[in-house]
Amino acid sequence: TIATALTKLTVASPQSLRTHVSPTNPPSPSFHCSTNWDCQLNGACIDSACVCDPAWTGDRCARLDLLPAPTANGLQEPTMSSWGGSVLFDAEGDQSWHMYVAVIESGCGLKAWRTNSAIGHAVSP
Repeated sequence: TIATALTKLTVASPQSLRTHVSPTNPPSPSFHCSTNWDCQLNGACIDSACVCDPAWTGDRCARLDLLPAPTANGLQEPTMSSWGGSVLFDAEGDQSWHMYVAVIESGCGLKAWRTNSAIGHAVSP
């Protein structure tokens, strides 16, 4: 079953992804922000320039900038296809990472989505 397969998986934590901060990528001299909204809430407007949070870049902090992750990371299960995973950290409970993902069970292709779809749950310490 999908629950059995997913309990055997390890999911890379977002902390294992390498990112860079946008001050190393200077803002465009033609763009001047006024508020954090101008920085897409992915950074702060400081002295009329967006200073982006880690993993965001560009003069408006609008471009996600993750460097390639190792191919061994992520959800990998040969008997199902998956996409659209969301990762959450359980800070108040067992301090583990939880990923919820849309899956197609039984090795079926996309045409079988309606009859073989499920929500998968993977946990990583």
